[in-house]
Amino acid sequence: MSSTLGHGSGPSGRIERLRRVVTALMRYERLESHYYCLDEARGYAERIIHLAVRNGDSDKMTMETANYWLLEKDLVQKLFNVLAPRYSNYTTSFTQMHVLPCAYPGPGGTLGILELKGNPWPSVLPKERNTKRERLIYLSICYLIVKNICFVFFFSPFLPFPFILSTSCMHVSE
Repeated sequence: MSSTLGHGSGPSGRIERLRRVVTALMRYERLESHYYCLDEARGYAERIIHLAVRNGDSDKMTMETANYWLLEKDLVQKLFNVLAPRYSNYTTSFTQMHVLPCAYPGPGGTLGILELKGNPWPSVLPKERNTKRERLIYLSICYLIVKNICFVFFFSPFLPFPFILSTSCMHVSE
């Protein structure tokens, strides 16, 4: 097996890479890597969390599975004491996948983000905006600005033709 667990490491290297990804996901609760690797590891992470939620730490098969997939043994306790209670009422998946945009065009692999739902990190997706409300606020501000500018033009002693500017502005403000 190759020391880098990259190309040519075989099936055992692939499993070892997946174990490292699942361990890192449980540790940091959000990962950024190649999309295909994260997508493959996602299923194993989902399965471990599902077993922990369903069976708890008293089940022998669940403990063996957690001990195999989590390389750092302190994460086994985190799985049962932190993550399993967090996801006990979930009816959907416990993870989310996001595809990152390509920084440079070319043959490079697609990058992605795999995260546990309910993690303490800021959201990857932008906040949902109330566009109708923001548009009304923007239009109100624009109206007030135009109204004030017209007022200044109408009463400005420095303009040579205040009547022409004031009539055009008055038409806009009404």
